[in-house]
Amino acid sequence: MMKNILFIFTLLISFLVSSQENTLIKALHEDGFENLQSFTAAETLYLSYENNRYRFQGRGLAEVLKIASKEVSGLVKDLVVLIKYKDIPVTVVKTDLETLKKYVSGAVSYEAWAIQASFSLSTDKVYAKFEGQETVNSSFYKADIPVGVNLEYALGDFTDGVKIDLNLTPELRTVLGKGLTASFEYHTRVANDLTEYNYSSPNVLKASQDIRLTENKFLSFNFGYFSSQRFGLNVRYINYVLEERLAFHMNYGLTQFAYLNEDLELKYNTYERQIYSAGLTYRINKFDTDISAEYGKYLEFDIGYKVSVQRQFNEVFIGFFFTKTNSGENLGFNFQVPFFGNKYLKPNRVRVRPGDQFILDYNYSGSNDVGSTYNTGENFQNNLKEFYPQVLKKSLKKILAQ
Repeated sequence: MMKNILFIFTLLISFLVSSQENTLIKALHEDGFENLQSFTAAETLYLSYENNRYRFQGRGLAEVLKIASKEVSGLVKDLVVLIKYKDIPVTVVKTDLETLKKYVSGAVSYEAWAIQASFSLSTDKVYAKFEGQETVNSSFYKADIPVGVNLEYALGDFTDGVKIDLNLTPELRTVLGKGLTASFEYHTRVANDLTEYNYSSPNVLKASQDIRLTENKFLSFNFGYFSSQRFGLNVRYINYVLEERLAFHMNYGLTQFAYLNEDLELKYNTYERQIYSAGLTYRINKFDTDISAEYGKYLEFDIGYKVSVQRQFNEVFIGFFFTKTNSGENLGFNFQVPFFGNKYLKPNRVRVRPGDQFILDYNYSGSNDVGSTYNTGENFQNNLKEFYPQVLKKSLKKILAQ
């Protein structure tokens, strides 16, 4: 008799937990989250998601935790969240569910919640647990069209103080598989007195494959047409040590000159150029600041080094750099700010939205030729900064309690 009662009770608990999982996945799906997976094991709910709805990944995580705290009951003790990007696992967040509920409701402080929560880039063990689980609302084969602005300028004399080249930059971007992306960025000229080219033209047309290797190693391949009129292959590698605090990175490119003229005729030569570099980045988590140094060979055949310091304020980046090669020196600053809107339309078969970032560089020498390279478009490894454990953890202090 007792065995029958225990069996029925176990079935009832299993049904209730399964019902909670379905309710949670449905709520997250309705809010626009993608690549959703969930299951429960040993009083722990495992949840995997990708955020392409909220502009900042910290805000996306906050919304997921709010929904989970509302939809998941006391039958579950712990919550483990796996965050993905292009269906690639990036960060794992673990929290006690009861403490999370109290923090969201305002019953306990951020410090009381944060001390028991953990954030990590080490995803291998957790990711393996999701094998075979059903995926809801896949991010594949959807057309995203971010529209941004590109501004290049040069400081002149008293009669002609500033010369500019201003372009709208609509881009067609789609994820074709795990880490596999195709993108096409077009520069539509709005105003130009900086260059002799007054026609609109493609800026980037490429396919990219991003791969997460074992532990905290990432590899990115880009093939196609890049900025600075280069066509070819570019490979990036980054290895994180001590979470995000120390990273070793390498870059290699093999390209040739190519461009589309005013009549959209492809002009090119077969003379190849190689660029390569290797360096280290150390992150001071207390100040969200990266200190980087690299040595390599650049686009104009010059060899030398670059040193940079960049401070991150959630989605805003401000940096200073110094470059010295055998062709000269250059220093300056750059900053990146997001375009308007904290929240985009839900991902759909076709979606138009604001661009990712507005980027502005200032070169003291007035030239980009020293230590120059090219832009391969949307950069998986640069975007990882929003997924850093400490960036996510700090952002929740402000966002989650709202």
